[in-house]
Amino acid sequence: PVQAAGQTYYVAASGNDGNPGTMDQPWRTIQHAADSVTAGDVVQVRGGIYNEAVFINVSGSAANGHITFQSYTGETAILDGSGFASTSGDIGFLIQDQSYIILNGFEIRNYSTNQADATPMGIFVTGTSHHIQILNNHIHHIETLAGANGNAHGLAVYGSAAPASIHDLLI
Repeated sequence: PVQAAGQTYYVAASGNDGNPGTMDQPWRTIQHAADSVTAGDVVQVRGGIYNEAVFINVSGSAANGHITFQSYTGETAILDGSGFASTSGDIGFLIQDQSYIILNGFEIRNYSTNQADATPMGIFVTGTSHHIQILNNHIHHIETLAGANGNAHGLAVYGSAAPASIHDLLI
């Protein structure tokens, strides 16, 4: 699809979420970017380690374009769950009931749990999401340490609102 003209924002490990998100004054967290962008916007994430979970709570649109989250050209943004304490079962990127989203070029690693009732996931797409693109990501070391009763997924896609199905998904 043709990307509509939106804003380009930047995130860097040395940034500050109080900044305007420009190349010279980037935001610090991918989550802040996800909370700040609108349809057609692009988030360029500079190389570095981001110890966070990202809940994408906004959609792009057919008229205004996808919202794109991507590693900055020539660099790799790493979403790392090492030592991260989450109440959500340790999920790197969560896309729930959102649409027209692109995740491109991330390394997603080290989301784990020792609780049998929690399920770590690198990327989780769920609900009625559609027009989602998961491109060029390296997902690894997503694991459970809870023994035989545990579960983990590097990438999981679960529709949860029948009859509205997840559709137009490109991985």
